[in-house]
Amino acid sequence: MQAATTTDAKPVAKRVPMALQKVELPHIAAVIPHVLDRLGAIVGRSGERYSIQSLIDLIARGEFQLWVIGDDQVRGVLLTELFFAPSGKKVCSIRAATGDAAEGWLHLLPELEAWAKLENCHCIEAIARKGWARRLTAYKMTHVVLEKELT
Repeated sequence: MQAATTTDAKPVAKRVPMALQKVELPHIAAVIPHVLDRLGAIVGRSGERYSIQSLIDLIARGEFQLWVIGDDQVRGVLLTELFFAPSGKKVCSIRAATGDAAEGWLHLLPELEAWAKLENCHCIEAIARKGWARRLTAYKMTHVVLEKELT
């Protein structure tokens, strides 16, 4: 007698790899609704420097670049700004970064660094909360920003 074999194997869902994607200007309006909560988190920690509308305006004018981090859903966003230092050297500034489980996407930062090189940037700076210094071990802390609210 031959044993019957059955395969009740369920299809395994392919995991979409985490990716970092710069949102080009023509696509900003379509992407903004998917990242509003992330922009709200940036606004909440900005000390009233930004509103959601001011961030949207900076992104829509191309003054800030919007980067989306995700797999099958948005996991985080980065905002960068390109500018020329007084020396004439071009700088890529990471103005904000927020998201879930950063340890799952920090390995994508070399892609941002490669883009900055293509943009002829001399360096990347990150204006970040102190905890990022522990995570970004290839970056050195050169300054600390101290602030005092004036009321």
